[in-house]
Parts: sequence; C-alpha cells; structure tokens
Amino acid sequence: MGDRLRPCPFCGGEDVVVERYEHHEGQWRYRAVCTGCMAMVDTGCWQTVGRAIEAWNRRSRNSGA
Repeated sequence: MGDRLRPCPFCGGEDVVVERYEHHEGQWRYRAVCTGCMAMVDTGCWQTVGRAIEAWNRRSRNSGA
C-alpha cells in the first residue's frame, strides 16, 4: 500500500490531504479531502492514515465527462 494520494476524481486537483479529527467518542479518525472542490472520503471508521489513503485511491478516476 502506497502513501501517495491520487488526484481528485471530480475536479482533477492534486492537492488532496488526509485530515485527522476527533470522533465523538474521543478517538481519532482520518479522512481524505480534496482542497480544491472539497470532495471527501469519510465514514468515521478509518483509524489509520493508510486506510483513509487506500479508500481515497479506490475511487474511480475523473472521466472528463
């Protein structure tokens, strides 16, 4: 598993980051966010940076349509 985030499948932006935030139960969670269009992958259950990256990278690529 790589740690490189693919470009956003919606806007094609390459400024995609992984954010850490505190879950309501006091545990840290992670989400991947495109800072260009604010597309996000977040179900509130990924507990590692690597899992958030993996979920983001599984998204389909922008088809340009």
